[in-house]
Parts: sequence; C-alpha cells; structure tokens
Amino acid sequence: MLTRVIHSEFEAKVSDFLPFSMDVNFVPIVKMYQPHETTWCFFTFLLLLALAGVMFYLRKEKKPAIPRWVPPALAVLAALQIACAGIIRICDERELRNELRHLPRSNITKLVLARSGVSREIADPQQIAALMSLVQSARYVGAHHSYPKDLVELIIESGGNSYHYQVGRDSDRPDEYWILERGRSVGTLGREIGRVQTPQLGPMLDRLLEQKP
Repeated sequence: MLTRVIHSEFEAKVSDFLPFSMDVNFVPIVKMYQPHETTWCFFTFLLLLALAGVMFYLRKEKKPAIPRWVPPALAVLAALQIACAGIIRICDERELRNELRHLPRSNITKLVLARSGVSREIADPQQIAALMSLVQSARYVGAHHSYPKDLVELIIESGGNSYHYQVGRDSDRPDEYWILERGRSVGTLGREIGRVQTPQLGPMLDRLLEQKP
C-alpha cells in the first residue's frame, strides 16, 4: 500500500523512531513497498493445531463421534498456514530487493545517513552513486546464526519519494552487511531485504558520517 502524508505529519511519525532530529528538509511523500503482515498466519496455525488436538481427543473418547479424517485435516491446514507465511515473506523480501535495485541512481537527489545520534545529508552525485552501487548489490544470503549490529539509518530521496532502510554490519562476518527495511517501532529491526558482501561498505559509511556538514 502506498502512503502519502503531509510534511508535518511525516516528521511527527518518523521522528518517533529515528535516532536523530529531523532537521533535514527532504520530501514529505513516502512511497515504498509495504510487506504483508503474517502474524495472522501464526495465530491461525495455533488455532488449527489446538482444534486438531481437541478433535483427536474427542474422537478417542467417542464423545461425540468424530470422523477419522478431521484431526489430520486440521493438522494439515495448520501446516499450510506456516507454509503460506513463509511464501509471503519470501515474496515480500524479493519485492523489497527489486524495488531497491531498480531505484534510478540518476533520480536520487539526496541521501540522509544517521547513526548514534549523528546525521549527515549527502547531496554530492558521485558520493551518492558510489554508495548506491554497493547498497543496490544486495542479494539473498542464507542465514548463519548471526545478527546485524552498528545500524545506520539510510533515507533515499528519489523522484519526489522517500525510501527508508537500515544497514547493519554482520556480527560474525566483518565484510558482510545486512540491508533491512525500516523498523516498525523504536529499537526494532526491519525485515531483511538482502546482504552486501564487500569490505568497502563499512569504511564508506564511516567516512560519509564523519565528514563535516
């Protein structure tokens, strides 16, 4: 779903979860792919699993008579809910990754980087192109029991729209970086979009954040 909000409402909402002050003047329109909510799949799974257990118990006690196929059918439906949630999540991540990859670099007018209360606005076309060439190389990498740390907020202004991401260094692999959508609330991680495997991204982010406004 595409969301449009006026500038004052946008600042009020975004500033609630950003770790820096909204003192930059970027466009008030947010246009970014919104992943599906899959929590309902989990609760439906629990409900169907509970019903399958109840039906199995009632059939065993024969109070009342329950057809033999009912408990297994409910269990299968419960498993399908988990499979459905997994498929939706994979499709959402692919959509987010494609959206990021296909942002025209020539249309990007400004980037905002923020980490630990420090924010920098990047408007130099060469710096924007260099950073985006790395960020847009994000691809799927299998999980290996790690997590993202040293998160950097990344806001991209392109074509009158704003796109908000998070970039974090992998806890195990120093040259691997997670690209995530923005978190839903303060202190939370967004959904993973992909990972960038290069030793160049971290130093580049550090250099851009350390440069004088």
